[in-house]
Amino acid sequence: MAERTESKRELILQNLETTLGAIDGDDPFWTEVKSVKRVPFVPMEFEGEDKPGLLIVATGEPETIENQFNYHDKRDLKIGIVGVLDRPRGDQGTAINRFMKDVSIAVMADVTRGGLASMTFKTRQLDASNLFGDLAMFEIELSIRYHCDGREE
Repeated sequence: MAERTESKRELILQNLETTLGAIDGDDPFWTEVKSVKRVPFVPMEFEGEDKPGLLIVATGEPETIENQFNYHDKRDLKIGIVGVLDRPRGDQGTAINRFMKDVSIAVMADVTRGGLASMTFKTRQLDASNLFGDLAMFEIELSIRYHCDGREE
């Protein structure tokens, strides 16, 4: 009987969670992240949440699978990162811009996700901070390309 191993998808998500948790406000980062959570959907309320915070969510898009020779699959995992923070008094967008930059720096520092993927692409970015009053919010979407044995994953 084969030994049970963790899925590559799960390992990639764990790597992303650890990576985002390392945004500590020290150079080169502007923001000190208080919490990083993997959630099945974006909540409607952020009351009581530690902020600045990051949520890792599925985008709802199907995972692209390209079947190759000898059961070798090339896959693109779609992931959303939602950032939330309380808007500083008098801020005109600087805090959210810096927070978005911090996430980009952290995510793109190792595009292989610790050797689990061949590439990480940033595919979409949305500043939604004008919609929620004192709550600043953004979303960054990633596509993470990884390879696996299609019979085991």
